[in-house]
Amino acid sequence: MLIYNKRIILIFKLIGPAVSLISFIFAVYNIRFNNRKKLIDEFTVAKAFLEDLDNLKNKFVIEKGYQAIAGSDRFDIDVIKHLLLFPNPSRALKDYRHAYRLFKKHRENGRLKFKWRFRPLWVRKSLAVFYFLKYWLSGMAIFYAVVSPFYIPKFVINFFILLGVEQNHISLL
Repeated sequence: MLIYNKRIILIFKLIGPAVSLISFIFAVYNIRFNNRKKLIDEFTVAKAFLEDLDNLKNKFVIEKGYQAIAGSDRFDIDVIKHLLLFPNPSRALKDYRHAYRLFKKHRENGRLKFKWRFRPLWVRKSLAVFYFLKYWLSGMAIFYAVVSPFYIPKFVINFFILLGVEQNHISLL
């Protein structure tokens, strides 16, 4: 009976990682090919809309076409038109989609300019450093949480000893 229980436990221990590996491979495969399909769909929508733009008379259809090209309905049509005039419009739209909260539309010419608090270059660089450090420290914390059951650094053990935790309890951490 004991051998039978060990076999069942072994089967469950092997099924878990196998299902995880298959799920991971399936997810990577879907991401890779869905990205390609997404690019093809974006191309066909943009091409069809921009070719028919001169013939379109309904403002609603024109607005929805520009929003489809931008990939969001949050943006003003004038801003999208302005971004399409850039030398690399797909990159400009992608960057604007990620950072649209930093900009506002200029009253006179309708172009984009930074909001007052983001105008100084040092503010934007400081935010970039802050978010880099935030993500790096989060990654290190997650990495340590995953690795900690297998390895506890000496400085962590010394820290718990200084706090008064007994040596045999530290191995349970």
